[in-house]
Amino acid sequence: ERLVGAVVGCHGDDNGLILAPEIAPIQVVIVPVLFKGTDEAVLAACREVATRLRAAGLKVELDERNKSSGEKYFHWELRGVPLRLEVGPKDVEKKSVFAARRDVPGRDGKKPIAMADLESGVKAMLADIQKALFARQTDFVATRVKHPKTLSEAKALDDEAQKSGTLYILTMAICSDTCAAQVEKGLDIKTLGVPAGVDRAQNVGGTCAVCSKQAKDTLRFARTY
Repeated sequence: ERLVGAVVGCHGDDNGLILAPEIAPIQVVIVPVLFKGTDEAVLAACREVATRLRAAGLKVELDERNKSSGEKYFHWELRGVPLRLEVGPKDVEKKSVFAARRDVPGRDGKKPIAMADLESGVKAMLADIQKALFARQTDFVATRVKHPKTLSEAKALDDEAQKSGTLYILTMAICSDTCAAQVEKGLDIKTLGVPAGVDRAQNVGGTCAVCSKQAKDTLRFARTY
């Protein structure tokens, strides 16, 4: 449940969810753009696209519901599907599909993909979405991580965070569970452990922020709700 909440909080926007392709239950949605007299050709092209992408190992939904294209766009944007492929009469003529990225709003996130390059083009766009979401969130997290050297510095940062409503992750050099407990009690925050990907043997952080003895770890602390 916490992971689901983290995904929603990290990547969502005013239009709903944004799901990273690697975890999305539907990676690509295909939306037919229908006009009278062209339905059969458009739907045939959409079914071909769906068949080819599924054969390429992608999780695909073809939306053939009796609703307008705009309703379908809104429906799938709200649910965070990473990539939408629109197929209309002109796309059929040009032997292409029109791709819209969920992570990039407006025209900047749209471009055609030729049917000849369908599988490779869609996979490349999904890979770029995955990379872009990770990079965007990494940059955001970096602005929220602070490195106080002492407990008093940590307290000042925590006071600032509560006044501004901008919460921080505090990384602090700690020598023992006793000192970690003092940080928790003094700031009413929780220990989140050693940062992910850190070799604990190389994670000795200088002097303890609480007692100034030799630290054994650099730990993360933050408020949890």
